[in-house]
Order: sequence, then structure tokens, then C-alpha cells
Amino acid sequence: MLSEEVSRAIIDERLLDIINFDIDGMTRTTYESVRRNVDFETVMKNVHYFIDYRKAVKKKKPQIRVTIIKMQPTEKEIPDFTRYWSPLVDKVDVSDYNTWLGTKPDLNVGRSLEKSQKGSFDFACVHPWDELVIAADGKAGLCCLDYDLKAEVGDISRQSIKEIWQGEAINRYREAMLRGEYPSLPVCCHCNAHIYQKDRLGEAAAGLKHHFEIKIPAIYF
Repeated sequence: MLSEEVSRAIIDERLLDIINFDIDGMTRTTYESVRRNVDFETVMKNVHYFIDYRKAVKKKKPQIRVTIIKMQPTEKEIPDFTRYWSPLVDKVDVSDYNTWLGTKPDLNVGRSLEKSQKGSFDFACVHPWDELVIAADGKAGLCCLDYDLKAEVGDISRQSIKEIWQGEAINRYREAMLRGEYPSLPVCCHCNAHIYQKDRLGEAAAGLKHHFEIKIPAIYF
């Protein structure tokens, strides 16, 4: 829970460079239909406190972002969402809907729905160059969408982060993606993340060039 105490600690102790709040809706009805078992008014109150406190102590970090997913339940509220949050935060993101490796129904709309259902990866996914996911038991996964770590690439109880990041297991996935061999990757073959990665192709190329360096990725616990 992002309490006032936690907000002050994050800002005062400079614990984060960026913080993102996923707020899928501008009304209680929409938000609580998407984000189950969460109170809309409490979320809004906590986010506003975080914004106001950072402003009061005249800090520039963390950068504050809010995100809404463009999908069937939220589509009509996106203009109001953007107008409301743009003057208050550093960045407003409108994201396409991700089906979590094909495990969830596709709720995309419009052009995004067409791309999601008819398109596929014809380039290397950026995730294996962008991030490393570490579960509570120490196992490392390929990406944040593989929520049950079917694509395990290491274990921090036996390896360092550097060893995992530069290791054989994760490199096998990277190389297969560069060759376009997605059908051979069961965890990836139904992923629709290609719909929002097209504009990030350069990052994958840069990642390939530098991933043997001592470079710490974004790490998710």
C-alpha cells in the first residue's frame, strides 16, 4: 500500500528514479471493474498525496508517470484521463492491452486489436535485453509477462545477476528471437507484445551489442 509514510520515504530517501501508477479508468465503476479488490478513491488519494508531497519538498525525482491501458472497458475514458493527469505528472502513457503471452482474452480495440490478432513478432523482442525478473524464491525469468516463470534463465541463490544476464540460458532465447524462431519458444509464440514494440526496434539492436558488458538491466522482484 502506498501510504503517506511510504510516499515520504520514497521521495525523501531518493529510492526511485521513476514511479509509475497504473490507473485504468477515470471513474470508480470502470477502475474497479478492471482492478479487482482495490478502492478507486483510496488509489486517487494516495497518488495525489505523492504528487503533492514531491512538489512541496521541491524534488524532481522520482519521475511520476501514470498509465492507462487502452481496451474495451477504458477506451471512452482515455481523453478525460489524459486531460486530467497531464498537468499533474511528468508523463501520461496510454498502453495497448497485453494478453500475457496469450493466456488472457484479447481486449484490444480498433487498430490495436487488428495488429494483435493478425500480426506477430518479426523482430527481436526487447524484453530479454531490457529487464530481468526475479521471483520470491530467487529464480530468474525471461520477462515480466512470464508471470509463472515458465522460461527460467537462472537462480540468484546460485548465480550472480551478471552471470544470469550474460549466461547461456538467456542468450539462447535472445539468439532464437534474432533468428525469428518464435514457434520454437512455447512461452513466447502467442505473445502480442509486438503491437507496442515496433517503435523500440533500435533498443534490441543496441542491447545485443552491449549485453556482454557489465550493464545492469531493469530488475523486477
